[in-house]
Amino acid sequence: MPKSNAPTLADACIATALDKRCDPQLRAVLLKVNEARKFVLDKDMSAYFYDLSQCGNPFKRRDVFMTVTNDKHRPIAAASLVTYRKDGFPSRSSFYFECDCASSARGDAAEAFNALYNGRDEDEPFRNGDVIIFEKLVIDAQSSAGVEATWAAIDVFAMSERNRSTPR
Repeated sequence: MPKSNAPTLADACIATALDKRCDPQLRAVLLKVNEARKFVLDKDMSAYFYDLSQCGNPFKRRDVFMTVTNDKHRPIAAASLVTYRKDGFPSRSSFYFECDCASSARGDAAEAFNALYNGRDEDEPFRNGDVIIFEKLVIDAQSSAGVEATWAAIDVFAMSERNRSTPR
């Protein structure tokens, strides 16, 4: 959910304050709205505001750079990606906010992700493990077999990320 869709002015203030690009002095003022809002409305806060104020950052973000080489150790693919692991009580709106604060490209990816899960439970996408956003992917394979090997390596990476995030 884009920040412009905040249901109230107080929600918009909190969303702006939690944006990492927000000026620190302005953030201090805007965060006062959080305290006033909790005092006045307590349990009747909007779901949007509750998500932002109570959950904090429900994700652990990890930046990854990976390369895939052929049997002669020549690079045939490279990827820059970000993994988001749930750490708390994530929702699609908090995922969008986290991504949009990082960059507009990640925000766009999260918006597409939210559209894919539209009409489902807020936490459904995060029940099965990490969410991976590819920021850049270059495949320079000389054959279709090289392309297939690249996607197989990406699948192995995705499964290893899923296994990393599965509680034991």
